[in-house]
Amino acid sequence: MSMDLTGMGKAMAVAKVANHDLKELKKATQGFESIFLKKLFTELRSTVKDSQFGQGLGKDIYEDMFTQALADSAAKSNSLGMGQILYKQFAPRIVDQARQTFEEATKLARTQQKISSATAPEAQSTTQPEAPTSDSDTNTEEGQPLPSNR
Repeated sequence: MSMDLTGMGKAMAVAKVANHDLKELKKATQGFESIFLKKLFTELRSTVKDSQFGQGLGKDIYEDMFTQALADSAAKSNSLGMGQILYKQFAPRIVDQARQTFEEATKLARTQQKISSATAPEAQSTTQPEAPTSDSDTNTEEGQPLPSNR
């Protein structure tokens, strides 16, 4: 596989590397917006005297569950837009980091390829045919092995 990627090929490779991190960033920014909205809704709810959940023992639990579901839904629909703003702020950093990682990996692969191609001819030249083990097996005049009758 060739590592000489230019233009669109390089952009596609970087996008593939960054894709997972961008998905994780999207989850994190939505989660942050959800936490912020839950805190906001909880504070807003504390200003209201009457509760739609009554005065029973489970009132606080149900209110908390309702507030969490409302905050999660609002964050997923980008109603406040805070998560989207954070995503737009951090996404270029992730893409730049992926590009840098890709370029370093490309340089490393090229260096390894140069090293292996430089050592390959040396390995071939150092491999020599086996020399005869005794003088009785060679023709003393030409230094060639004698035919064996075995």
